[in-house]
Formats: sequence, C-alpha cells, structure tokens
Amino acid sequence: MNFGFTNICNWAGFVVTYTVKAVFDFTETEEKEVRIRVPRLNYIPYLTANVREGEIYLVWEKPIFLDSIDTEDVEHFISYKIYRDDVLLDVLLDDIDITEFTDTGLVNGRMYQYQVSALYTNGESNKSPTRAATPLGGAHSLMISYESSNSIKLTWEAPVNENNQLPMFYEIQRKGSTEGDYYFIDEVSNDDLVFIHHSITSGVYEYRIHTRYDINVGFYSKPTEPVMFFPIVNPTDILPFIEENSITLNWKTLDFSNYPILPSLSEIIYEVYRNDDVIFYGNLTETFLIDTLYPSGIQTYKMRLVYPNGISDFTS
Repeated sequence: MNFGFTNICNWAGFVVTYTVKAVFDFTETEEKEVRIRVPRLNYIPYLTANVREGEIYLVWEKPIFLDSIDTEDVEHFISYKIYRDDVLLDVLLDDIDITEFTDTGLVNGRMYQYQVSALYTNGESNKSPTRAATPLGGAHSLMISYESSNSIKLTWEAPVNENNQLPMFYEIQRKGSTEGDYYFIDEVSNDDLVFIHHSITSGVYEYRIHTRYDINVGFYSKPTEPVMFFPIVNPTDILPFIEENSITLNWKTLDFSNYPILPSLSEIIYEVYRNDDVIFYGNLTETFLIDTLYPSGIQTYKMRLVYPNGISDFTS
C-alpha cells in the first residue's frame, strides 16, 4: 500500500525530519523517522551585460556551493532562467556549465534589463542583480573608390540608434594582403562620414570602420572588398616605323619587376593619340599598333596607360 504526502512550506537548505506511522482501524504501527535534505536554492551572484550591435551578451557566475552540504545541492541544480525586462526570455537546459547567453534582434539605442536565476529540482532561486544595457549601432554601408593613383576615398552612413546617440569618433583601420591583422590608420569626428587615405603604395588592401562610443564600446563595420593599388608604370616612348600604306607604332614591354603586385593585361587600357585625337582605346597584348588611316602630312603620336587606380604620364 502506498501513501503520499506533500509539504508546501519552503524548507530549502534544511534537513527536515518527519515522523510517520500507519493506523489500521484501532491498531497503530511503530513510528518511523524520515529525514530529508531539501536542496538550497543558491542564486546567481554576478551578472554582466555586454553591449554589441543589435545584441546584448550576458555572462554570469554559477551559484556558489561552498560546504559539503552545499556540494550535495549541485545534483539538484538543473538549469538557468533568463529574464529580460522582468519577462522570461529563455531557459537553458543543455549544460549548467554554460554561463553565457546572447540576446539578438534588439533595437539599437533602446535600454534592456536582465536577470538570471538558477533552477533546481525543488524550485527556483532568487534572481540575480539586475543589469541594464543598451545595444548601439555601428557605421554601415561602407563604400570605397579610387581618389587618385595612390589614394582612396571611403564613405559610410552613420549609426541608427533609437535614442539618437552618436559615437565619439570613427576609427579607420586597414589590412594589407601581407600585413596580417587590421591596424589603425586614422580617426575622424562623429560628424564626418568621409575619409581619404593618401600615399598608398602598391598592394591589396581592405578597410573597415570602428565606430567608437567609449574606450570599452565599439563596433566594426563589414570590411570593404579588397582594393588593389597597382604601380603606375609609364610606357616607353613610341618608335614609329613607316611602311608604304601604314605606320607601325612600337614600344617596349612594361617593366613591373620591382613591384610586389602586378596588374593583368586586361586591367590596363592603352590610349593612343594621333595629332591629339584618340585612335585607339582598349587592351593590347602586343607591343605595337598599326595605323592605316592617317592623313597626309606630318603625324604626331603619343600614348598613355589607364590603370584601375590611376593614369600614367604621356609618352614624349
């Protein structure tokens, strides 16, 4: 025969003794003592809320189990409950050693308040101290373009925050193909959305914007597409060779031997002029061009090269 009994009082952390006996008509059984250890509901002692772009990253400490009796309570510790603005947000049931959580899809510039509690087989602990945090936006829509043969222009859009908060400044960072990680280039004020980087040597580079709100809070933009800076090598002078019905223009192969990055021939545009009129504009895989449409009289030829990041000097 089975009997059930429920005590609704909160005896967490105590050893409770019950005396039990059975009564059958007018006969009583011998009394038996039942001692039950009720696990303590130790709470979360420390919680931090770290600001990200559109997210809050929570980190907390596990409940503290100090003495031998507390150690028994660990067996009854099963999960965490996470609250946002006093409303249950999530329950983490997978692993009590996971003490972090990222709240995503938040509105930048809006404040949120968080608490975490520990859940035991016999109940829920008190909630942790409240931590408030406000996600903030970063610079976005970063664009890059060539400004000259050795400079680029960066433009971006300001963060969008519900509370209209602006960053302290924007930090410009760059990474080269042979330079490892991003590094600091310059910083601009929060009302500047344009930056021109001068005196760039040949190479392949990526740029990004670090939106800084203070020394501890900042967000990286998505990096630009890699941008190539080729050396602007001038063409050699044209050597004309006159035939019966044509003039063949000859020049030497471009010399890129001293440069770490080379453009492909398809990225170099040849502009060839006769008497200041363009007679050819396009790619050339050869080092000559035949002119058959020249007028009578003395002809003057010159040429220059158009690279993705600039234009060479004219030949003599």
